[in-house]
This record gives sequence, C-alpha cells and structure tokens, in this order.
Amino acid sequence: MAAFATGNAGDTVLGATTISEGMLMYYTLIGTTLLSPIVGTVMALLFLFRKHKHFAWSELGHHTLTKGLLLLAAWSTITAYVGGHWISLAASVVLWLYLGVVLYMQSESKSLHDFAKYGNWILFFGVLSAAAGFMQYVGLIGPGGFPIAPPWLGYVLGLKSFVPDPENRITATFGNANIAGAWFSVLAIMSTYYLYQVRTRWKKAVYLALIAIFVSSLLMTSSRGAIIALMCAMFVYFYFSFKHLRVALTVAFAAVVTMLFLYPSLLPRSDLLRESLLDRLTIWKICLRLFMQHPIEGVGLANTYFVDAIRFGYYRIAHAHNTVLAMFVELGTIGGAIFLWMHWSLAKYVFYLKKLNHRSVPVILALFSFFLVHGLVDYTLMSPQIGIIYIVLSGYVIRTWKEVSVERKKTEALHRRWLLEQARRAAKASGAL
Repeated sequence: MAAFATGNAGDTVLGATTISEGMLMYYTLIGTTLLSPIVGTVMALLFLFRKHKHFAWSELGHHTLTKGLLLLAAWSTITAYVGGHWISLAASVVLWLYLGVVLYMQSESKSLHDFAKYGNWILFFGVLSAAAGFMQYVGLIGPGGFPIAPPWLGYVLGLKSFVPDPENRITATFGNANIAGAWFSVLAIMSTYYLYQVRTRWKKAVYLALIAIFVSSLLMTSSRGAIIALMCAMFVYFYFSFKHLRVALTVAFAAVVTMLFLYPSLLPRSDLLRESLLDRLTIWKICLRLFMQHPIEGVGLANTYFVDAIRFGYYRIAHAHNTVLAMFVELGTIGGAIFLWMHWSLAKYVFYLKKLNHRSVPVILALFSFFLVHGLVDYTLMSPQIGIIYIVLSGYVIRTWKEVSVERKKTEALHRRWLLEQARRAAKASGAL
C-alpha cells in the first residue's frame, strides 16, 4: 500500500511520499498497538483525545453496538468504583476507549477506504512483531526481554508476560503466547483476504510470504486454541468466497477435524492436552462458583486474578478462559446480558451484508468465526491489543452497514422516481394528461 498526500504545510515528507500529521498519527497508533501492549493503549487514548471533535456523537443512540459499549463501560465503571477495584477502574478506561474508536469510525469525515487502506501497515508492523517472536524462539531474546535492557522494558514491549508462563512460550510483542497466537491468526486471515484482492504476481507472492510468516509465528506460540480457531476461520473464508467449492471444502475440513480428533499428537504440546482440558474444566467450575456468589455485579472487570484464591480453594487464575463466561463472571448478569445483546445486533448487521453479497463479508465472517471459536477456550479480548482490532472490526461492520443502507435507499428512491416518470410519460402519450 502506498499512502500519498498533497504537500500541504506541516506535512512530513519521507522520500517521495508525503505523510500528513494525521496519517503519521495513524501509523504511530498502528505500530505501537502491535509492538507494545502498554504504549499502544496510551497512544490510542492520546489519539482519541486529539480526535474527539470528530466523534459522531449522534450515533450513540442509533446502533446497538454504541449503546451497548456505553452501557458496558458505565456499568463496569460503577461496579469498579463501588467494589473499590483499582484494576477494574483502569480496565473500564479501555472500554471507554473502545466506545471512542467506534464513534470516530462512524464520523462522516471518514470513509471505509480511509480505514481499509491502513491494513497493509498492520501487516508490516505484524512482521516486526513476528521477527521479535522468532528471536525469542531461537533464544536471541530471553524470557525476561533483551539481555542488556532493564526488566521493565520487556513488559513495555510485550516481550515478558505479566502472568508467568511455566512453559516459556514465545509472546512476540503481546505479553502472552495465546494473545500472540490470536494476533498472528488475524494477520494470516487479513493476508489471505489481500491475496485474493490483488492481481499482479509479485503482490500475490508477497501476501503468500506474509501468510507463511504469520502461520509459522502462530505455530511457534504453540497456541492450540488459536491454531484450531484459525483452521475454522479459513474454512469459513473459503466457504463463502468460493461457492462452487463448498462441498469439497466441507469434506476436506471434516477430514482434518477427524484426523486431529483421532491423532491429537499432531497438535503442539499434545503431551499436555489432557492436562490442559482438565485444567480448563476446573477453571470453569471455579468461575461458575464466582458468578453464583456475585451474580449481579460480578467480581469486577479484569479483577478475577485479584480475587482471594484461598476463599475458593484454588490457585489464582487470570481469567475464565471463555469469553462469554468471563463477561458474566466479571460484570455479572447485567454486563453479560449487555455483551450478548450487542453481539446479537452485530450478527444481524453481518447477515444483512451477507444478504446483499457485500464483497467484504467472507473476511468479516472469517474474523468473527476466529474470535468465536478461540473465545470458547480463551479470553484474549481482555488484552487491549486484541480488543482494539475486534472493536475496529465491529465498527467497520456498522459503518459498512450504514453506507450500504444509505446507498440502497438512494437507489430505491431513484428507481421510484424513474417509475413515476415513466408512468407520467405513458399517461401523457395515451392522452390522459
């Protein structure tokens, strides 16, 4: 992708490309989001503070997504304040950030093209993150970060996990192996989408190479959940992209699933598979117990790790390892119901676009399928680095639905006007007028 702008005053010129201050801010935001879990969140807040005048405030009551995010952020803030959970207050700020992102995406000053054109820059910074993961894999970067750098830098760059991982899997720049696996999966899906959008051979070769890089990085994380979710997402993408191959794709996918079921040793860390499944079941039981003890308000957003573990007869757990369960545990019945309500509405928008055969539907369905499947065994949406891409995707769906609806109404109005004009002409020709 090349991003060219006119040479206005205040623009930054890099070689033959002129980059405006706004575009430079976008690139910085994309880079920091992928390369640092902490700096990326701070940059997103600064970006929205700078752009708050461009928010489409009128959209707050028009879409379930914006109303839901507003209610979810408000409820999270209230429960955090009442419960005195400082970590939940900090996490609530991220929900307000998500709301700001969606409102900005609905701004009339931006078109879908303005957002879509930054996709290749996401892939570029994703390659840098993959390089960091590769250096971790071969031992050039240790579990604590760079050998000669202070320990805090490892946390800032996501090279070191806040919650210790006994297996010392690679985290790349995401602070957690499963979060890294989720991001590399998303990048692989995006690369696949771009592969079929370009026509020249060298561009196709570039995207094939990117797919190989991101899939290899995913395998290095040994995230079984992300690998299985990516397989499902790719099946969904090809199923809705190539209708004439649906039978063959379904048979091939069923064969792969059957093979993995019969030979689980094909998956990474297969020796720990049984232990991991039993561990998940135990965590879900504990979280259900937590929910029953706090059914209305929950334990607080991102506060599961700080609950008194002795009281529940179990060691500390970071989260529920299931997205829907985590929302009910952390924000109670009210927060969980809002979350489900938001996604029910979002699903209706997606299927409306599918009904119109919108060209972006296959990649939208693939990405949501990935988050759905991965969310059965993990809760990566707790990470702002994953949450932001999920919210951008949701905002993109709403904005696409909005633009398609407006265009459809214009087309229908023009068609009705044309029919009336034809009726008048026919009546005039027959001597009725």
